[in-house]
Amino acid sequence: MGPPVAEFYDALSIHLVSFGAPPARRAPASSNTGVWPVQVAEWDMRLWEDVYPVPRSAGEGVIAVPPPAEYQAVNRHVYAHGTAINNALTTAQVTNTLGLPRWVDKVTIGALKPISSALGESGAVGWKIEVATEGHG
Repeated sequence: MGPPVAEFYDALSIHLVSFGAPPARRAPASSNTGVWPVQVAEWDMRLWEDVYPVPRSAGEGVIAVPPPAEYQAVNRHVYAHGTAINNALTTAQVTNTLGLPRWVDKVTIGALKPISSALGESGAVGWKIEVATEGHG
């Protein structure tokens, strides 16, 4: 299952990209011993905002392009939301308040990456953060 497509509305999504034991250089522990191999879950968190101004038709053969001030205001707005989510995740990780199951031993939060709609036609932009959790099941 791939990530949700949210090109025409605002959305916050978190979906599971992959799950399982990472490739090991040694044989995994046997379940007969009661020890389970490490399991890694990779998550994809996306914030979509359908606010970006796009050029529109203003009549036959006329294209209306939004003024630069409008782009700057929207960029500040969307950037503020992306950095707020990134700061909240990082703070929760540092203060151990992410609220994860007790078997999760390690959390890795990736960089904040910009995303946009497939063709750039809808005006949806946002941010993507990759998160990996690791633990014993």
